Amino acid sequence: MSHFVFWFFAGSLLLAVIPNQMAVNSTTVYLHRALTHRSLELQAGIGWLYRFAIWITTGIVPQAWAAVHRKHHAFTDESPDPHSPYHRGFWNVQVGNVFLYVKACKEADLLQTYAKDIKPDAWDRTLFNRPAVGLGLGIAAIVAFGFLVNSSGWWLSPGGFWLNGLAGAAMGLSGAAIHAVSYVFVQSSSVNGLCHTPHRWGYRLSGAKHAATTFNNVVVALFTGGEGLHHNHHWMQSSARFARVPLELLVDSGWWSIWVMKQFRLARHVRAAPLLR
Repeated sequence: MSHFVFWFFAGSLLLAVIPNQMAVNSTTVYLHRALTHRSLELQAGIGWLYRFAIWITTGIVPQAWAAVHRKHHAFTDESPDPHSPYHRGFWNVQVGNVFLYVKACKEADLLQTYAKDIKPDAWDRTLFNRPAVGLGLGIAAIVAFGFLVNSSGWWLSPGGFWLNGLAGAAMGLSGAAIHAVSYVFVQSSSVNGLCHTPHRWGYRLSGAKHAATTFNNVVVALFTGGEGLHHNHHWMQSSARFARVPLELLVDSGWWSIWVMKQFRLARHVRAAPLLR
């Protein structure tokens, strides 16, 4: 029994990595750096793939996400900030960030005020503005993948083809749940909560007043594609590279995705603040 539990959990974790890393990379590169701050321009086909990835792994509506984040920058840690731990409370943001986001999305004129430049197209109206459909397809895909991978007992061998497949499907469902909890309640919320709260491992590289309430955390950055370099981002929000010193490049994986795409001309007009020596 312990053998089964171990391999079931291990398989679930491996299956969770797929949607989680798709979501993390799509969030930091597409939603945050490209769409919200316009710090780079993605080739049309690549932009579509990112939109599709964020749709099936999170169900986020890009225009709404950009609007909420732009409001956050407009009122960083002031009363109107949708998710400031200084005004909402640390645990309300660290644990309840998703509920604050949903509440902010319901504000009248939010999209018109902060994201009127982002025009929904036919793809948005047909697919990408339908979160439940995207999440449903994403969960179905990871469940089907788990079924196919384990149908021959690759992870677990509880029985024949169908029993193995069903065990794999259960791992896929478990993996989808692990991804959801990690992305919503740990990764995203830590950027808005922990990185806006003084803490032992938080640090700043500048004395910029507009970034005075923000902190870098390399552990958060490691698991969020570089988003944990949050002080750097608020300091120079138009930069597509969040790392400001060479060692930080090790945890800014979102930047390396952009750098690779730039080499193949899949990303252009990339703005990057110079590294400090």
